[in-house]
Amino acid sequence: MNAASCYRPVDLQLCQGDILERVPQLYLKDFPGPIRKTTGTGNRIVYELEELAPGAQATTPEEGILVPAHCHITRAMLLTYDCEIDKDRKHRMVALIRPLLASMPAQDRATIRENRRFAFFYLPAGGEWLPESYVDFRRICTVTPTGVDSAHRVASLTTVARQAMLLQFFRFLARVELDPEIFETAE
Repeated sequence: MNAASCYRPVDLQLCQGDILERVPQLYLKDFPGPIRKTTGTGNRIVYELEELAPGAQATTPEEGILVPAHCHITRAMLLTYDCEIDKDRKHRMVALIRPLLASMPAQDRATIRENRRFAFFYLPAGGEWLPESYVDFRRICTVTPTGVDSAHRVASLTTVARQAMLLQFFRFLARVELDPEIFETAE
C-alpha cells in the first residue's frame, strides 16, 4: 500500500483511522501506588505516595485513584469507531504510532512493511508530515475526548486502508486469519 491509497485529507469530523499528533499515551511501568494531595512547607500543595495494603481495593472503577504514571505525548491513531465518537462523551481509544527506524534490522522492517507481525500495522511515508511508521496495537490507551480534540490531526486513512488496519487489529486480538476479500466494499 502506498501513501496515495493509504491516506486522505482529514475531514472536519473526527473519524476512526485519524492520525493525531500530541496525544497523551500512558504507560504503567510498575504496579501504581496511589498518591494523595497534602500541604507541604509554605502551604504548597505536594503529593505523597501512599501504601496500599495487600488485597485492599483503593477505589471503585468509577471513582479512580490518582497515581504517578509515565506518559508519552506522541503520535497516535484513533481506534474509536465513528458512531461511538458521537455517542460516548468520555472515552477515546488510541494506539501508539512508532516510526519505522532505519536502525532496525532490515528483516524486521520488511516484516512490518508486509504486516506479517500481528501487533503492528504498517503506515507508508506520507511526505514530510508523516514518516514511514507503524501502529503498535500493544500500546492502546483510553483518553478523554479533550486529549484527542486538542491533538493536531495529520491525516486520515482511506476506507481501504482503514479496513486493512481493522483486519490487522483483529488478527492481533484473535490470532485468526481472515480472507481480506470479506472487507471489500463497493465505492
